[in-house]
Amino acid sequence: MKKILAAIMLSGIIAFFSGCGGDGGSSNENEDKFKSYTVTFVDENGNTLATEKAEGYGQGTCYLYTKTGYTAKYYDTDGKELTGELYSTKKDCKITVKLSPISYTIKFEKSPEDYRTVSGTFPSEISCVYDTEYTLPDNTLSCSSYETSYKARGWSKAKSKYNQTVEYKNGSKIKNLASTNGSIVTLYSCFSNADSFALNFYTSEGP
Repeated sequence: MKKILAAIMLSGIIAFFSGCGGDGGSSNENEDKFKSYTVTFVDENGNTLATEKAEGYGQGTCYLYTKTGYTAKYYDTDGKELTGELYSTKKDCKITVKLSPISYTIKFEKSPEDYRTVSGTFPSEISCVYDTEYTLPDNTLSCSSYETSYKARGWSKAKSKYNQTVEYKNGSKIKNLASTNGSIVTLYSCFSNADSFALNFYTSEGP
């Protein structure tokens, strides 16, 4: 009789723990379900910059907001700064984005491909900020090769030997020549006689 009672009690205990295991499996299964949350990116004044869907299994993941020509810092609703490129969440949320325009430098040089003699003083470097407009200085340099002089035309990013195509004329308004912080943009002096012509004078002698 004691053996039968013990067997019944043991069967009950096994059944009880089997039931707990089943509940635990259901919980894990719920955690593994596909999730989708809305992440709203706002500026420091609370204006919406963008919304993204954070999706995944167990939690949602999305890329943080980026803007060309700007660096960004990110803060959650508790004011904690976020790092990395990805953000994971288990609920809809807002992230505050602090944007700062990048800085870059424009410098002026002679093209290393140009064999001609260039003389004069090159303009000073220009320190630039993204989304701000600047006026390029005039190319006032002199250029010659043997007995030929060439007209100063402006500036170009391209390196060329001679008769360069002008990308930026003297006094051009420019903006956003670079989008990476700390970039250096080199503009090369352009000289060309492409639209010039020669006047030759002849004297005629009478009969």
